Amino acid sequence: MAGPRDDGGTPIVNFGGNVAFTPRHRYAPRSEAEVLAVLDRHAGGTIRVVASLHSWSDDVVCDDVILDLRHFDRVVVETRDGETWATVGAGCVLGDALAQIRAAADATLPTLGAVTVQRMAGVVSTATHGSGRSSFSHYMAALRVAAYDPQTGKARVFELAGGEELLAARCALGALGVILEVRFRCVPAYHVAETLVRRATLDEVLADEPRFPLQQFVLVPRAASAARGRAGGG
Repeated sequence: MAGPRDDGGTPIVNFGGNVAFTPRHRYAPRSEAEVLAVLDRHAGGTIRVVASLHSWSDDVVCDDVILDLRHFDRVVVETRDGETWATVGAGCVLGDALAQIRAAADATLPTLGAVTVQRMAGVVSTATHGSGRSSFSHYMAALRVAAYDPQTGKARVFELAGGEELLAARCALGALGVILEVRFRCVPAYHVAETLVRRATLDEVLADEPRFPLQQFVLVPRAASAARGRAGGG
């Protein structure tokens, strides 16, 4: 098998423009077999996975091997024992996954964020959060990940569906391996009502907790105001 094309030497820039780098190798595999082939080809090297690059962090910076899983964008929705489950490819954009889940079963994921341009592997590998009290990674029921077998040293696919391994996969920042797909138990579709209020002190913010348990606050230490008036004619 020839494997995916190597587009190394192509610059990569994050969404904010504050992180830029050029890896020697860059691949966009289309199958699990191609992912494993890249891992075996570069065993002993440094490998990072890029997604939507919607982060200020420089954790993704790597001058060796970059994997782009944008082709892993399949969403499978199924019903088992009266519950709706969604298996989402690692490279699927969160907004696309939400739309497909809703269209297929009038359901959604347990937490919804205001920003949905991230790809699923990035969502669960970081502390991406939303309308739920926990981050997206808290709601993972299972996932498939490509990593090196400690016995053979060869790359293979591991399925994690519980126990300490699944806990370790939460917010793993890529340290556990290359995530291929993630499975979630869905909930009935719902909407989030957003209310913007101004509070002068942190005590006032905390006092709102009983009424607004799903809240975020932004600290604005300085404010500027301008007054305009019409000058009289001469």
